[in-house]
Amino acid sequence: MREQFIILFIFALIIQSCDFLTTRTPEIPDTGGSSFNVPLEPETVINNFKSAVNEKNMQNYLQCFSDSNRNKTGFYFIPTAEVMAIYPSIFQNWSIENEKRYFSSMINTMANEVYPELTFFANSFHSKLPDSAVFISDYHLKIRTKSNSVPDEYKGRIQLTITIDKSGLWSISRWIDSKLHADSINSTWSLAKALFSN
Repeated sequence: MREQFIILFIFALIIQSCDFLTTRTPEIPDTGGSSFNVPLEPETVINNFKSAVNEKNMQNYLQCFSDSNRNKTGFYFIPTAEVMAIYPSIFQNWSIENEKRYFSSMINTMANEVYPELTFFANSFHSKLPDSAVFISDYHLKIRTKSNSVPDEYKGRIQLTITIDKSGLWSISRWIDSKLHADSINSTWSLAKALFSN
């Protein structure tokens, strides 16, 4: 009887020390050794976004965008006026699903050992508030696909509105694409999205 009491006592101590009934803080998902960081600041979103493109990392790319389940604003993409005029049906109800389709198609047209090169120039945050920030930058995107039917380089100006959700994480809720100059060619990121969405 005494041995049973000792065993029961030791078992109770083990259960108490293991904290079986307390909840743990959720762990950050494993991103497979990529350069994705928890987006606790707007700047981190920009770094994650650029790295996801350059690494051809679909999961990290999609995590950069605002999900309507987590953020009341959802995600909106506004293409250049020129590309919108040519492909109105593609951009009419652009969503994260469209982002996934375009990005997947783009990276699948590249050889395995070839990666995109996204560069930001003359970039800055033009507005920073407690719940939102606006990032504006000129960009140069090189993709080098296996196809000769699409351009390999895209240039323009990106404007990203980054907002914070209920859990304190930041993400891109609005993306506005525009040409750099009135006389520049139409090879903007909008065109890339249109070409790789078909």
